[in-house]
Amino acid sequence: MIGNQDLKTKWRFISRFGSRFCLRLWAAATGLCVSYGSASADPVADFYRNATINVVLAGGAGAIHAIYTQTLAPFLRRHMPGNPNIVINYQTGAGGTIAANYLYNISPKDGTHIGALLPEMPMAARLGAAGIKYDPRKFSYLAGADVTNSTITLMRSAGITSIAEAREKTAVIAAGGPGSQTFLTPVVANAVIGTKFKIVAGYNGLGAIDIAVDRGEANGRSGSWSSIKATRPQWLSQNLVVHLAVVGPEREPDLPDVPLLTEFAATASDRAVLSLISDNAILGRSWLAPPGVPAERLVALRDAFWKALNDPEMVAEAKARNIDLRPVRWEKLADVVERTMATDDASVDRLKRIIDAK
Repeated sequence: MIGNQDLKTKWRFISRFGSRFCLRLWAAATGLCVSYGSASADPVADFYRNATINVVLAGGAGAIHAIYTQTLAPFLRRHMPGNPNIVINYQTGAGGTIAANYLYNISPKDGTHIGALLPEMPMAARLGAAGIKYDPRKFSYLAGADVTNSTITLMRSAGITSIAEAREKTAVIAAGGPGSQTFLTPVVANAVIGTKFKIVAGYNGLGAIDIAVDRGEANGRSGSWSSIKATRPQWLSQNLVVHLAVVGPEREPDLPDVPLLTEFAATASDRAVLSLISDNAILGRSWLAPPGVPAERLVALRDAFWKALNDPEMVAEAKARNIDLRPVRWEKLADVVERTMATDDASVDRLKRIIDAK
């Protein structure tokens, strides 16, 4: 037989268990979160928690792309739901085509892989360069850290201080692959405005190019102005170099007296071709995702990038590292890509003939 005391004990247990069970049922039915029965309120944070975002980098380890990404990484992690780890995956070569093809075709499309590609990526696609297996309009652009004008820069020891003199004397330019801006700019300058640059191609990124200049293998290079400030400040402080022209859509604020490459155009056709290799400066410090990233993760990535680039601590860190920071919205990046892909056929054909002739 069961005593009264036992019955009371069992009744209290059943009542307590039953009340808790009913509360759980009620919480589930109403969507109310309780401490012992809650569901996740943020699936994006859950996905990225303990995950790793791989940044596919088209430049080498010593290049300015790497410096920007390394500087941004802790702030991106801070503002990204789930605070994932950030690692860099270097994929250099072929003027950035290897990295772009990998990101577009091979990398996972779940939001764990993004890229920092070279600014000439859409132009190379418009030209139909060999080996390209991507459509730049289908990448999902995230944000840019800066508008990156380039310069044609020579060591003063070359004895050339202007484009006019570069039309009369030969200077050796170190460059990357045939699809890179470091190669295209001097090639096009020779063909369109009559300079006499001798181009030595095949260097792996701006880091290797600048080492070649330091060693005297070349007289100069054509590439990012901000990379000179960040990685070769001694060139400036010791007055070792001269800038012949700025390659970009507008004059560089740091170099107001250095003319744009487009200013040397003699005809409208010349200007169109020079603009085609200049206007992509806006893409120089940008990040993007492959096609197919789930919409809610893409929104989170774009939001985190924008917050990271405008984080006061990030601004201070960029200043301390002597790198420029002029954030660019993803919409503006996508618009430039669309305009590049819509370039008229005559200008594209002329540029292709120049490259093919080389």
